[in-house]
Amino acid sequence: YERYLKQYPQPLERNLEARWRIAKFAKADGDAKREAALMKEIFEADRAGGGARTDRTRYLGASAALAMAEPVVAEYRKVRLVEPLARNLKLKKAKMEDALKAYAVAADYGVADVTTASTFQIAALYEDFGQSMIKSERPKKLSKLEREQYDVLLEEQAFPFEEKAIELHETNAARASQGIYDKWVKQSFEAL
Repeated sequence: YERYLKQYPQPLERNLEARWRIAKFAKADGDAKREAALMKEIFEADRAGGGARTDRTRYLGASAALAMAEPVVAEYRKVRLVEPLARNLKLKKAKMEDALKAYAVAADYGVADVTTASTFQIAALYEDFGQSMIKSERPKKLSKLEREQYDVLLEEQAFPFEEKAIELHETNAARASQGIYDKWVKQSFEAL
């Protein structure tokens, strides 16, 4: 496949297909760095493909965009809500925004199974953020009453994130009535 890419950079569809297969080999070999580089190449080549783009190149581009979101989400998940809470909360929220943007790029392709996967993952991010707030480390030296008030305040702040997650799962589940039913729609039903 490597040799093919060098000898035949065109047509675009075959080029991206070869890169996709190489990326899958890299993943199977545990070479995440190589896989990520290839996914980025696939995404960028499809975006720049112009009139050479086909349904297959768009599918590969969308799938690559979805794969490119995974390391961004991994960075989000690394941030724990511990003291200093204000700084870590701000950092976690910024990482969540980055992940949301990455999934939005994938969803914007309009490829059904990539859109359902992105929607499910975005809902999971909102749900995780709300749960992270509720499970966050509490400030030390709070009295029992202050602790109860703090817990209530956290639940109130987490509620909109949980509501957003529910709304997104409902959006995904509604796709079943449009004839779109895959593992992501199924998982949204289960989450609801």
